[in-house]
Amino acid sequence: MYKKKVLSIFVLLLLSTKAYTQSIEVVFEQPIQLINKSVGKEWSFYYSINDIHYSLYSKAKIEVDKTAITLKIYAREEDKIPDIGSSILTIDPKELEINTTNRYVTIIHVIENGGKYKGNEAQWKMYFSINYMKQDTW
Repeated sequence: MYKKKVLSIFVLLLLSTKAYTQSIEVVFEQPIQLINKSVGKEWSFYYSINDIHYSLYSKAKIEVDKTAITLKIYAREEDKIPDIGSSILTIDPKELEINTTNRYVTIIHVIENGGKYKGNEAQWKMYFSINYMKQDTW
C-alpha cells in the first residue's frame, strides 16, 4: 500500500510539472556610422553567440539555459589587410524580461592598421534586440 501511495504522488508531481523551452532571438538594426576618419569605405558586419557566427542581417534563434551567453559584434573594413573592431557583451537570461523585446545599443571602434592613415578611427553604433521566449512543451 505504501509503495502505491509513493508512486501515485510521484506520478501526480510529474504530471503537474510543466516542461518548457527557453530560447532567445537576436535581431540587429542597420548599423549607424558615427565617425570614419579615412579608415575605409567597404564594411561588413557579423556577430557570434557562444562562438557561432551569424550575418548581422540574419536572425539567430537559439535555445538557452539559465547560464549567461557571450555576444560578440564585429565591424570589419574590407581591404587587403582588414581592420576589425568588436564589442563583447555578456547577457544573463535571468536578467531578461520573458516574452518581451529587450533592447540594447553598443559602440564598435575600428582603428586603421596601416598606411598613411594608420591609427585613425571609425565608430559604428549598433542597435539590437533580444527576445527571450519561454514556451510550454506540453
